Amino acid sequence: MQDKDDLSDWLNEAGQMHKVYSNAILNISATGASNSTKGLFAHRNPETLISPEVELSLDGLQPSKESTKHRLARTAFWETELAQAPLIKRAWVLQERLLAPRVLHFGQNELIWECCEMEASETYPKGLLPALEMGTSTRFKRLDPLVDGRRLRQYGLQEMDPRFFGHELWKRVVENYSACLLTNGGDKLIALSGIAKRMSRIIGDEYVVGMWKFCLESQLLWWVQHRRQANHEPSVRSAKYRAPSFSWASVDGCISPGDFTDKCILIEVVDVKVDYVTDDVTGPVKGGLLRLKGTLKKLKLERDMDTVTWITIVNGVEVRWENSRPAIFLDVDQADFEEQNQRESLYFMPARAPFDRYQFFMGLILESVREESARFRRLGVLMTSKQMLMQILLDPHDDENDLPCKECDERTRRHTIALI
Repeated sequence: MQDKDDLSDWLNEAGQMHKVYSNAILNISATGASNSTKGLFAHRNPETLISPEVELSLDGLQPSKESTKHRLARTAFWETELAQAPLIKRAWVLQERLLAPRVLHFGQNELIWECCEMEASETYPKGLLPALEMGTSTRFKRLDPLVDGRRLRQYGLQEMDPRFFGHELWKRVVENYSACLLTNGGDKLIALSGIAKRMSRIIGDEYVVGMWKFCLESQLLWWVQHRRQANHEPSVRSAKYRAPSFSWASVDGCISPGDFTDKCILIEVVDVKVDYVTDDVTGPVKGGLLRLKGTLKKLKLERDMDTVTWITIVNGVEVRWENSRPAIFLDVDQADFEEQNQRESLYFMPARAPFDRYQFFMGLILESVREESARFRRLGVLMTSKQMLMQILLDPHDDENDLPCKECDERTRRHTIALI
């Protein structure tokens, strides 16, 4: 599969692997193996598979005729036995697990079964107890938008709009995939390619470098949890290009995808162009540009050494109300922005206003990289739930008509820029 001169053969074969998994009868997975030298089988104590029973009495401590027997269950069973298993944390394995019709996991303590209809184990051979199916880590292989997408939407306290049920399934894929590890960071998109092909048929949407064309504006508001990767190392942006900065695929880190919504969006995607390595639009890319329309504002970020937070200055005004400041979520942490502040190359663009009490005001933190061509790269997002801070962030400024952009509507004060 490996070419001497390039990777064209490998890319072609890797892009077809989804067919292998999808057409398999059963995928047998050494889920509990810590590395490739380990096998399917592990030493274990079978007695630990027996769930203890307790007898509860309605009359107090002493058993009575009205007492009932109950089995004790670990509420974190699925999380500890499967979701956090060594093999599951490998990024390439995610498409094997999701695309294969059936998976038999050889875990560290017991056998576990996953298919599109049920999850079971030696402890729960007839299926997981309802109490264990709560949360988003179970029912992972179930991809019915009207059932499973709706369920995830409810967990996320999102508006129950059927247009987004299928996209909600993808949101869970990104959360799980970004929490996995890749030996070669350049495989970021190709290792997800098979799932993207399957989801494209389910969602019925156009794929855009780890995101989707429908309501792309809201998806631009992803953020990196604690600026960390799955191995607890700091998040990083690959030195070798693999995705445009507006895509979460450009960062190695645990991603919280942007919520799928078209409510209270303050930005507009005018156009997006992606330059692919092959003819596979779910595979690796070598370039990308997104033309975005919104209100651009000058920004400075200074480190508050007392609180180790960021002092946010928009259009020359510090964004602060009493003891509150906006929360800054950088894609990749850095000690300071002294150089960017001196060059005045930092900008802020309000992107979403809250439409209910569960939502935050959010905006994009950008850096100008080619002022003459109005090209920017993404650095992170800003969030706040404080009304007074939102007002300061949205206040217009006279200088907003004279900023680096391709177009500026003086009436609406909206700028058209290019994200790369």
